Amino acid sequence: MKIIGIDIGTTSICGVAVETESGDILKSLTKPNNSFIESKKNYEKIQDTDAIMQSVVDILSELDADDVSAIGFSGQMHGIVYTDKNGNAVSPLYIWQDERAALEYKDGKSYAEHLGCFAGYGLATDFYNVVNGLVPDNTEYLCTIADYAVMKLCGLKKPLVRITNAASL
Repeated sequence: MKIIGIDIGTTSICGVAVETESGDILKSLTKPNNSFIESKKNYEKIQDTDAIMQSVVDILSELDADDVSAIGFSGQMHGIVYTDKNGNAVSPLYIWQDERAALEYKDGKSYAEHLGCFAGYGLATDFYNVVNGLVPDNTEYLCTIADYAVMKLCGLKKPLVRITNAASL
């Protein structure tokens, strides 16, 4: 039996398969995360969720995920993706490097400062998007990319956000 670990990073997506009895690494992969979407807005840093999911599926296939007892995920914990009621992404992934919440909001403070946090945190990004009418109309949920990947792979329609990921937003 084996376990698999997947890390969805900003610049790379990695996977490792480990034999559960011995702890031996059976296979390890690192693929570039080529999902960046170009933007004319210098503060905007977004990635294509479908491209990320395809990389995750490809890595799982290469790691031979058939005989697996568990799969663990980690990833960009500050970024957010909006999903609809069917669990489909309705936005790009707004990554932790997105600086929209650093823009001026009011009274000389940025959106993030108004909330008492830093730009790049998911809820600061969401606050900017809400105020500026940028949240897609069919949005039901938001989650991290790792939680999105788990939801999609498990065939769920609603993300289950781990408390550690929720706290990082």
